[in-house]
Amino acid sequence: MGRMKTTCATLLALAAISSCGPTNKITGALPSDETYPDPRSQSETRITVTTFFPDNRTSVVAYNDETQSIENGTIVHSGATRLVYSGASEAGFSYSTNDGTTWTYGGTIPTITGWPVIWSDPGAASSLADGHYVFLSYLAVPAAKFPTAIGFIDGAMNNFIGGACIMRSTDGGQHFAVYQCFQATDANPDGDFYDGTTMTAGSDGAIYFATNDVNTKKANVWWAPNATSTFQRLPDPFVGLTVNSHVMLRSANAQPYLLAPVLNALTSAEQLMITRFVSDGSGGGNWTVPSLVASNAAVELTIAFSGGPGRHSEEFGFDVGSVDAFGDDAVRVVYTTPPSPSTRLATTVCKLDLSSCKPAPGWSTTADTPGDQFGPTVRFFNGSFSSTGPIWKLAWQSRQDDPSGNTFDIEEANLILNSSNVPILIPLVQATNLPVCTSTTTQYWGDYDDLGLIGLESDFRARFIRTYTDSTYGCLDRTGFSAWHQHVSGVIFP
Repeated sequence: MGRMKTTCATLLALAAISSCGPTNKITGALPSDETYPDPRSQSETRITVTTFFPDNRTSVVAYNDETQSIENGTIVHSGATRLVYSGASEAGFSYSTNDGTTWTYGGTIPTITGWPVIWSDPGAASSLADGHYVFLSYLAVPAAKFPTAIGFIDGAMNNFIGGACIMRSTDGGQHFAVYQCFQATDANPDGDFYDGTTMTAGSDGAIYFATNDVNTKKANVWWAPNATSTFQRLPDPFVGLTVNSHVMLRSANAQPYLLAPVLNALTSAEQLMITRFVSDGSGGGNWTVPSLVASNAAVELTIAFSGGPGRHSEEFGFDVGSVDAFGDDAVRVVYTTPPSPSTRLATTVCKLDLSSCKPAPGWSTTADTPGDQFGPTVRFFNGSFSSTGPIWKLAWQSRQDDPSGNTFDIEEANLILNSSNVPILIPLVQATNLPVCTSTTTQYWGDYDDLGLIGLESDFRARFIRTYTDSTYGCLDRTGFSAWHQHVSGVIFP
């Protein structure tokens, strides 16, 4: 028998908690909003928050955004195809100055000379040295790969993406402009195909960016020593290994940690490996020998929703933080397992120096829970200014209520120990019956979502938000490469 479902509303009725977190629409809230009309869609989120103080902070959510490119005609959907013209930008963002209660649409960040299209797969990070500086990252098409002769890209973007652009804000995340675009040319002189972006910030002021180079099957990591420096490429973090999908960055102190899916050449299983960069302070340094986190993970999924299949990738989340009495668990990785028959979540913990890792089955979902469990996101909060102390928070998507239907729930839990210092997971359902709306050809629904700390509750408990692609207004229009409604929302909880 699967675990019982505990909802926020149930606990509120029993007076076990004082309030439930609201679900706030970040885009497409009202028909009058610029981001609402068909076929203007937004999806696939990253969140960052400016340097955390009790007051004066800004939350920024980056996402795929077709709104203004639909308006100006640089993206055109027609049945099974999509045309993308020079000047198209999907680099959308919104920001909040009241811990996610309300959001302001920032628009899409325009292209620059030499990079005629800015696509998406967003990343986000805020400088820990100066809260004025916020960075977003997006995939991009260089001029050398844009088909100038016909003037547009017809269909999939894979053959045209050839790098990434870093956007920078100098006013705490309210306005952005292209800061630097770069590419690898290891396999293609016009720019290797990058897929997925991720960013993090070091306590020393450094900013890091990483992506998967699909052509070479390598993780590319770029580093800027501070918020006003130029990004430079770091050495290969996984020498001799085949990186097979998106990668993920986190940091502790001044060290970046990189988690990546690696293909096992003998078994073809998707493994998860983790490493950290030990800098010499001047741009040099070395990555540690990669440690095995999972020997068989479901890195990318196609989920059989009743309304049509939906793809979902980046099936892992991790962070770096404090150690509990369970021991050697400063790094905690939660990932999705292959279907058997449904997917579930499993957890591995590692020492801070990654010298050893071990499973933590108590922080995993049970195999007999009905429906797929997927999309794990993990965040650590050190407890600064709060009434709760350090918190490890996990949030994910669940089909427990509707295993064969077209909806999902958002669940969350703290990674805590029981009285015997054994890991235990007590899930709480924060949002239920959220519908799915996917594109027809690409089965696109937003490949990943995010979890962030965005402030403090009135009683000084930590306040988290899980951002996600929102189709609660219905699935009214599906084309080959997009669907409507697809907007961005966030569920907020302590």
